[in-house]
Amino acid sequence: MSRRDEFLASMREKWEALRQRVEGLASRIEAGSLADLRAELEVVHTRLASAMRAGAELGEEAMRSLGAAMERLAAAVRRAEEGDRRASD
Repeated sequence: MSRRDEFLASMREKWEALRQRVEGLASRIEAGSLADLRAELEVVHTRLASAMRAGAELGEEAMRSLGAAMERLAAAVRRAEEGDRRASD
C-alpha cells in the first residue's frame, strides 16, 4: 500500500470515528451545536471523497490540508464532549 493509500485509509477511519462520537453526543448537546458538528463532518467528508477520487494525483499540500481539516474537526468534537461533561457534572 502506498503512502497516499495509507493516509487516505487513516483519514477514512478517523472520520468514521469522529462521526460516531458526534452521533453519540446527539441527545446531549444543543441542536445548534450538533448541527454545526454535522455540517463540519460533511465538509470534511466531501474533502475526503475528493481526495480519494484524486488517488495517485493527490499532492502533498492536499494531504496536509485534509489532515489539518480533520484535526480541526477532532478539536471541535473534543470541545463538544468537554462541554457535555461539564454540563453533566
